[in-house]
Amino acid sequence: MPTEFRYFWLLLKRVSWHPEKDVMTLFFVRYVLILEATVESP
Repeated sequence: MPTEFRYFWLLLKRVSWHPEKDVMTLFFVRYVLILEATVESP
């Protein structure tokens, strides 16, 4: 697992304490996944 994933996991655990930020977290997850998929694609 890349280092970004570890930081991302810590961010998820931190945001989980604040339910009002769950929606923003989901958008952030989708953005990161799409960005990584774009970078990895040839």
